[in-house]
Amino acid sequence: MISAGNDIIDLSQVDKDKTCQHKFYSKILSSAEQVLYQQTELAALPFAHYVWLLWSVKESAYKFLKRNQPELLFSPIKIVVESIDIYEEQQSSDSDFLASDNKIRRYKGKLTSGKQTLYFRSNITDKWIASFVNHDERFENVHVGVQTIDEQTYLAQSTSAKTLLIKSLNVYLKGAIDIEKSTIGYPMVFCDSKKTDIAASLSHSGIYVSYAFNLCAI
Repeated sequence: MISAGNDIIDLSQVDKDKTCQHKFYSKILSSAEQVLYQQTELAALPFAHYVWLLWSVKESAYKFLKRNQPELLFSPIKIVVESIDIYEEQQSSDSDFLASDNKIRRYKGKLTSGKQTLYFRSNITDKWIASFVNHDERFENVHVGVQTIDEQTYLAQSTSAKTLLIKSLNVYLKGAIDIEKSTIGYPMVFCDSKKTDIAASLSHSGIYVSYAFNLCAI
C-alpha cells in the first residue's frame, strides 16, 4: 500500500493541564497505551507530550489509511500504538528539519488499525511534535520536513505547507508542480497539469507546517 501520512503539533497551542486529565486523555489513549508510557525509554518525556505524541501518530495513520479507505472515520482509540522506542539514528538527507531545532528527540514504533500494521517515526522538541507513518518500517523513499511560518491564519498555513512540499518535490520532478485536494481531502500532486502517482501528506499547527511524500511511484 503506497500512501503518506503526517501530523504536526505546535505545543504552544495545547492545554497541558487539560491534557493530563483522565477524562481527556482516555479518549485518545487505550489502557495499554497508558501503561506503555511507564517504560523507562519515555522517562524524559512529560505525560502531556506523550499524549500529543500518540495523537500525532494516530492522526498520521488515519491520513495514511484514508487515501485507500475513503469510508474510514477518525477514532483515535481504535488506532493502537503497540510499541515505542528511542530512535538513535540521525535524520537522513531525505528529511528537512529546522536547523535551529538541534535538540530533537526521536522515537519510532509500531501501530495497528484493525488488521493493518503500520510504523511511525516521530520528532519532538520543546516546541513541536511531528510524526510520520509508513507501511514499511525502513521508510525507504519517504521524504519529510518541518518549517516555521509567520502567519497563523488557515489560508497562510495551508499555502505555506503546499509551498514547502512543492519546493521539496522540485528536486525530483522536472516541470510545473501543483497541489490539489482530492474529494476526500488528501493532496494530489500534478506535474505539468498531469496527475502523478506520488502520495503526499500535509499538516499545519500554529506556526509550524510539515509534509511527507513517498517517491515509490517514480
